[in-house]
Amino acid sequence: MHILFIDWNSFGNEDMIFCLKKAGHKIDLFPIPENASTRYNPPLEDALYQKLLSFSYDFVFSFNYFPAVSNTCEKIHTPYLSWVYDSPFVQLYSDSLGNRCNHVFIFDHEQYAALAAPGFRTVHYLPMAANTSRYDSLVLSTHKREKYKSEISFVGSLYSEPKNQLYEKLNGVTEFTKGYLDGIIDVQKKIYGSFLLEDLLTGDILADMQKSYPIVPNEDGFETAQWVYANYFLARKVTSLERTDILKLLSEKHQVNLYTKEPTPFLPKVKNCGYTDYYMQMPYVFKCSKINLNISLRSIHSGIPLRIFDIMGCGGFVLTNYQEDLLQFFEPDVDFVYYEDYEDLLQKADYYLSHDEEREQIAKNGYEKVKQAHTFEQRIAFMLDALSNS
Repeated sequence: MHILFIDWNSFGNEDMIFCLKKAGHKIDLFPIPENASTRYNPPLEDALYQKLLSFSYDFVFSFNYFPAVSNTCEKIHTPYLSWVYDSPFVQLYSDSLGNRCNHVFIFDHEQYAALAAPGFRTVHYLPMAANTSRYDSLVLSTHKREKYKSEISFVGSLYSEPKNQLYEKLNGVTEFTKGYLDGIIDVQKKIYGSFLLEDLLTGDILADMQKSYPIVPNEDGFETAQWVYANYFLARKVTSLERTDILKLLSEKHQVNLYTKEPTPFLPKVKNCGYTDYYMQMPYVFKCSKINLNISLRSIHSGIPLRIFDIMGCGGFVLTNYQEDLLQFFEPDVDFVYYEDYEDLLQKADYYLSHDEEREQIAKNGYEKVKQAHTFEQRIAFMLDALSNS
């Protein structure tokens, strides 16, 4: 097949392109400039339209879903396959989701089910994957082992930078509303497996939030202000608090390495190792850490974050919060370990740091399962099967 690949700064681009080419497909790149609108962008849509007119592509592919691409593909009757790994991702809630050209693959089963329920037949459930072949090829030298070794590591944002502090934009709400929001954030922080925040934003609370920082849904979309506040503003705050709490607690007793762009003076006992490149450095972190943490962004309601597949694909040990989709494919305490609360997390961190053989066997089991059933090659086959059966 000849595929037009929408090229933007996405995780997985290199792995996807490599595996598509390995399977014998031809790839042309269509770059999208950084910060370009992908919801409504006439110049971009016109350029894509001309590109699609110039050659009969079998389909267009992108990581994440872009209405501007879908609407253009719809005009020219070219299939559009997109694989969504971000959550929340408001562009999914575009009326264009119903375009007949679409095959939208969503990694979070709860989100998939919510979109399929109203009758969107263009959506499919598809977890993320790992390129175990690339990870296996990496040479783990003595220098790299020494550089990246750690008892516990976490790769990810703490959402402490001003651009990520959306909750703070609600500083104009009443004291009552502020107390209510802080309360439901605290409750959500203690509960895994159930997303409560959206249903708890109603009536006067929602009206006060709208008065303080108005949210106007897109004209071509069906997201609600309630959904936006819950998944962008509050879920991000829960995640920020939770990640900070966990790293602080673990660092009181253990060596903890954090890989993030953000300065973290509020975590004095955590070693902030700075930014780590997804392709060139991150795999070594996962390979050399005794415990790799996953602390999910709370707007990922049930899905398996890409981070978990990457850790397992590198042969790393995963200690994660509970995510329902994990139980569809992996066995707890056999392929990975999850914690139920902070106390449980601390106990399991202590246990697995002092039981090397058990920890290493679990890491090996997770790696073997990913290698057997969760590679890019297998996901590509699933997508092409969905396309051929449409």
